[in-house]
Amino acid sequence: MDTPTPAAPTAPSVLSLTQRLTPLIPEALLTLLFLLLAIDPWIGEPFKEFWMQQGYRPLTLEHPALMAILMVEVGFLLPQVTLTDLATRLKKRPPWWLIPPLAIGLLILAPGGMEFLRVLLANQSVLAIPALWSVFHRARQLWDMPGKPALERMRVRALTNGRANVGGLMVLIYLLTTMAQTSSLIVIDDWNWKDKMLLSLTTLYFAACTFDAWRVTGTRFAANPKPLLWFDYIGVKDVDLPL
Repeated sequence: MDTPTPAAPTAPSVLSLTQRLTPLIPEALLTLLFLLLAIDPWIGEPFKEFWMQQGYRPLTLEHPALMAILMVEVGFLLPQVTLTDLATRLKKRPPWWLIPPLAIGLLILAPGGMEFLRVLLANQSVLAIPALWSVFHRARQLWDMPGKPALERMRVRALTNGRANVGGLMVLIYLLTTMAQTSSLIVIDDWNWKDKMLLSLTTLYFAACTFDAWRVTGTRFAANPKPLLWFDYIGVKDVDLPL
């Protein structure tokens, strides 16, 4: 008599509050960091004075560590979509000994990867905590995906797709505003407006990623999985398509 095939594992559609809040922490810390930087130009110099009192270089867009965070975030958007697509469709996890060469390869090949690590560790190690935590959290998610329940893999696909959607929208807004100002379609009477706008858009980007990490763990997503801002080019539900 044939042995019945065990049923595939299923992810719970209702998660505990702790399970929903924990993935938010890395993005929430980065949101808070850039929010403080975004509001600083309007309220004076208190944050710059605070960092100087602590013996750190004041946080501005010229700070190498902040530029490294932005470079890697933008540089990883599209590669992360490809890696997520592969990881969420694999049936079993690769052998553990592949981790070191993969990690080194990503740091070397990713735009700004090595510079990101060098600058963070050399310039203001306090910034390395939320930034590296965010990168590690996403890498661990990808490593854990093979063999996971379909709903869990859909969540990660939606998060990556939504992250790229939001990032693309923020870049588009910045470029269109810059072009409009350059061609005199709009007049902005502030010599520092580009820095202020970039910081504000970056804050909105990380805030949207924080919200999305909460959204994909809810029951509405479980009933109808789709990415943030709707543009679904990864195919959120395509977790069982062959590679």
